[in-house]
Amino acid sequence: MFEDVPDRLVRFVRDHLLEESKTNRDLMYLEAAGGVIREYTGKAVFESGVDKFFNATVANEAGDLSAHYPLNVLRLADALFTLRRSPGFSEICRRFMGRDLRSTYFEVSVARRFADNGASLDFRAETGKKGEDFDFAAAVGSETVNVEVTALTAPSFSTNTIENALNTKRKQLPPTKPAAIFCIMPEAWAHQGVNLNAETYNIPQKFFKSTGRINVVEFMQEYHLDFVSDGSRGAFAVIGKPYRNPNPRYATTLFDFLFIESPDQIMRRQSMALARTLPPDSPVLNELTRAFQKSEFYVWVNSLHPT
Repeated sequence: MFEDVPDRLVRFVRDHLLEESKTNRDLMYLEAAGGVIREYTGKAVFESGVDKFFNATVANEAGDLSAHYPLNVLRLADALFTLRRSPGFSEICRRFMGRDLRSTYFEVSVARRFADNGASLDFRAETGKKGEDFDFAAAVGSETVNVEVTALTAPSFSTNTIENALNTKRKQLPPTKPAAIFCIMPEAWAHQGVNLNAETYNIPQKFFKSTGRINVVEFMQEYHLDFVSDGSRGAFAVIGKPYRNPNPRYATTLFDFLFIESPDQIMRRQSMALARTLPPDSPVLNELTRAFQKSEFYVWVNSLHPT
């Protein structure tokens, strides 16, 4: 099952983890995640000057780091490991080496959702040609859809910012196949007194009146839940709201999964709600964490270090 994992990475995780990682599975997974990221992207995530995407800030006087840091390392490694067999995976790795890490992470995160729902992915290098520089294609059988992901960075919410991004991304998608745009909104926008539910409903309705090229627009937003006030312990989720074009140029069912909450998504939502009610030292929090450690990345680490 894991024959395609590079030998150097296998040896690192199997033979060269820190001593404390061998007795603490949370540290084991984290150190293994750092190895995965370095192997595939060349980025060292546990050295000084780590990319700001990881949010490696000190949370308290004891020197504990923000929980965002390990969570970001784990989620990036998990996504990379899942997509390692995809056609064009080398292009994914190249993007991480030369592009903004946050925007590239979300491209991979969205792609993983399609892979988890049975799609074969194709990542392509930029061509410089209008209508051909989209992020990836997803295929099931003989049907293919094209996908573009945009991670917004504006410090404050603006309708114009979103509308301009959608119109720009629309032009990057060819008019010959069904297509979707995923629009990532900064987490800070949720705390600015804007009714994002209303805004993210109105904007695509207006957008769809001007185009049949785009079948779906989905807005996504990061959400961090702090278990303690200083943020040294917490959890992470991404909230998504998809909207369907009522009159697309090409009909397809390949986007239908975006509108169905999977059992895993239901469990995550319920677990996040439960976590808000628990004290930070509750053993239930650790049990909830383990419940989500089922992806290939965790299975692979466990195969090298059985529980």
